[in-house]
Amino acid sequence: MRMMHPGTNAPQRPIDLLVLVSALGPKGLAVTHEIADVLFSVNGETAHAREFTWAALGIHGTVLGEDEPLDSPRIRAAAGPGNALACHAAYEFGGDPTALPGGQAWLDAITAHPRTQRHLAVHDQHLLDLNVADTAAWNAGSWQAITSTTVTGTLTVSATSSASTRETASRKSSTSPPAPTSPANSNASSPSPVTYR
Repeated sequence: MRMMHPGTNAPQRPIDLLVLVSALGPKGLAVTHEIADVLFSVNGETAHAREFTWAALGIHGTVLGEDEPLDSPRIRAAAGPGNALACHAAYEFGGDPTALPGGQAWLDAITAHPRTQRHLAVHDQHLLDLNVADTAAWNAGSWQAITSTTVTGTLTVSATSSASTRETASRKSSTSPPAPTSPANSNASSPSPVTYR
């Protein structure tokens, strides 16, 4: 099927777009080198960023309202899915979800599914909303692990040696805890891509 928009309804073709591929392991990185322009990574994985012209690193958080509690419904909706990523990553990369706040409740909800359905159960609503297991962890107190950080001055995000992004920030922010170290990022030799000044 082809959808050809009238000339006034879309950019002129061909449309030159950068292709980002998310990759954490060696096979994914090989494919990314072959077909993509940009590496997209998460979990603080920056070891391979310099192999690309530029790279994107996904981080999660939200800006808190004045005196807004961390367990508010809005914070749950905005930061909860990123917070739940810690359990998802621990489970997928062989870590121990029970070492995380609310992790035992999360794992109990996942293991209630037949083994053949657990992968899908883990990733149901992944980074969109809290699934049943994520909600169990949130209710058991995983929201308490959200770090409240005051950021003042310049936030510098550097993914490669040749490109960096600077954003002026003076705000109170809520950020999700880092995911447990995985085999993919346990040997990362690059410095942290995010520095606060």
